[in-house]
Amino acid sequence: MKGNCVIVGRGAKCVLHNHDEVFHVFIYAPWAERVERVRARAQSGRDVEELIRGTDHERASYLRTHYGCDWRDPHLYQLMINVQIGAGMAARMIVNAVQEGCYGAAPEIRQVPMFGTRLGMCGLAENSAESLKSRGSPARGGECD
Repeated sequence: MKGNCVIVGRGAKCVLHNHDEVFHVFIYAPWAERVERVRARAQSGRDVEELIRGTDHERASYLRTHYGCDWRDPHLYQLMINVQIGAGMAARMIVNAVQEGCYGAAPEIRQVPMFGTRLGMCGLAENSAESLKSRGSPARGGECD
């Protein structure tokens, strides 16, 4: 790998799990909150719970088929966060873990202040809390520096 970036992909945790310089975060929500978030975006009349179950099943099958891993395996992640703690706290936890040097984070990332800068990682917006709130995760792919 060259440079720093955020990779969001269904197989990233499986492909990169043996790389020391990679920091894997799993952000999850309780069932009721997932249903409510999807219901707010879904077409009316859709069975939201079935949609979520189907999507989870498809993603799990994809990972199992192509990478031989189970996304629910906690050993694939260095940090797992329940969104109930709030987007701001989740963002601060992730940034703090990286800044503290957890799991081989590059020195130039570790020295970046918590908020108000680009954080040295592509896809992680200047306002990390807003990025988490609006997207449901810290980033959505993108070009890397």
